[in-house]
Amino acid sequence: MKINRRHGKALQALSRLRFSSTGMIPERYREEVRRNQLVDNARSFPVVLSGALVLSILIFAQYSFFPPLDLSAPIREGYVIIFATMAALSLVWLPVVFLSSRMPVNAVRAAIGMYFLLLLTWSMCVSFLDLATNQGWDALIIGIMVYAVVYRSSLRNFLFALAWILSAGTAILLFFYRGDPNPGRFLQFYLYCFVGILFAVQTESTRVETAILRAGLRDSNEELRTLAILDPLTKMYNRRYLNEYLAHQVPLARRLGQSISFLSMDLDRFKDINDRFGHPEGDRIIVKTSDLIRTSVREYDLLFRYGGEEFLVVLVNTEMADALEIAERIRENVEQGDFGLSDRKVTLSIGLSAIPADGDLQSALSTADHRLYAAKAAGRNRCVAV
Repeated sequence: MKINRRHGKALQALSRLRFSSTGMIPERYREEVRRNQLVDNARSFPVVLSGALVLSILIFAQYSFFPPLDLSAPIREGYVIIFATMAALSLVWLPVVFLSSRMPVNAVRAAIGMYFLLLLTWSMCVSFLDLATNQGWDALIIGIMVYAVVYRSSLRNFLFALAWILSAGTAILLFFYRGDPNPGRFLQFYLYCFVGILFAVQTESTRVETAILRAGLRDSNEELRTLAILDPLTKMYNRRYLNEYLAHQVPLARRLGQSISFLSMDLDRFKDINDRFGHPEGDRIIVKTSDLIRTSVREYDLLFRYGGEEFLVVLVNTEMADALEIAERIRENVEQGDFGLSDRKVTLSIGLSAIPADGDLQSALSTADHRLYAAKAAGRNRCVAV
């Protein structure tokens, strides 16, 4: 059992590595992950660049003017060249910090990636000089840690960095230490590089996995929100959202001096349809009616299923005259619609009201209902606005 648990944890850890490969990220989140990577790199890049620039200038000055007395001239010159080069490269990359908002996204991504790779190469070169003075691998370890923790990228870029650092480091070691019989120098270098890049991949995989979980949770909340405010049959907004929407929209319209018109509508003799054809057929009629209402109004008008066969349309910034024109269009489209009922037509009665002409919100909604009843009392299949 213990062996199985260990294997399970190992497989779980390995499965996380797939998130560092862009191709393994779910397509719906791929662009978001790439955007997050760019944003994080753009935030950390100025800090790393400034730190490398200041450090390079300080150490360049130290080895140029106050070198250690026991340091040989070739080693001192090597340090001067490396730190001067890094300072110069940091200055060259400095405009990216200020011009990144005007540069193409791919150019910013490539510039930041190239700088972090140069930083990693620079730390490797410093460590190779440190080996000549028996100072160890501190610079390389720090460079790998900065690269792994700060820089965010794809598995392909991390593997490219590993291949580059291994090939370049091996070439330098073979050139300068070709007569060294001790292979430990090579083994240490390879170990640090492999562990460092593996750490970078694992760190990025964890970040991506967390981002995907967070995005999935956000999408789930949005779906739940949508389900909570939509009528499942007609896909119109439900009565719950009506109260929420009007609580925000009415004060805004009042502040802007705009009118809001309401169309309260009800299918005529709908109970007869249910009694004769059954509730499934009644649901089909409701869906067909909702589709006709939707195609009869403007894109920015709000449609609500107010009750069983009752609907409400909210017309923002619309005077009563324009609202009546829209109501007549809805009524005519429903009357002329093909509902598949051979012996009868489906019609709507509509009552209209408006804010502020008919008082506050509750008064306007109540007035629309009263005018709807008046339309039915007057013979149905008509609009009543007064």
